[in-house]
Amino acid sequence: MPGQVTLRGFGMVVNDYEFPEAPVTEGSYDANWLEVEVSIQTDLGGLRMTEACVLTWELAGLADQLDVLAAPQLHGRWQAELNPLEPYFRLRFVQDETGLFFTATLTAHDTDLIQSHKAQWEIDPAELEAFRQQLAGVMQVFPVRGKAFLAR
Repeated sequence: MPGQVTLRGFGMVVNDYEFPEAPVTEGSYDANWLEVEVSIQTDLGGLRMTEACVLTWELAGLADQLDVLAAPQLHGRWQAELNPLEPYFRLRFVQDETGLFFTATLTAHDTDLIQSHKAQWEIDPAELEAFRQQLAGVMQVFPVRGKAFLAR
């Protein structure tokens, strides 16, 4: 599915723009909100929600960061992060000092900000690359409309 990204216990399906018919202007929030289904599954339980809580340029920013993180010549501790304006979830990738492994950390809250789940996984470059490719597919289907308000 082109509007979906998955990684271990994390899944995100982009259903559509929240306002598909919104006028596209420079920095248009209304034209760039995405309605997403986010799910997290851990040993302690799970959480699933559907909310318009991610902007296209936030996903594009993560895609840009993952492109840098995937570069084979990169050494040292680097990170990529999706920390949307809406506080429902945060996804962070941190490269270890060898450049061979990554830690993915997901923190998610329900829409009432009552329930909270946190998961952390050690992932290898192949998993990171698969996630990066999935995200690139999402960005082709749901590109930034207009000129992004925030610099990427």
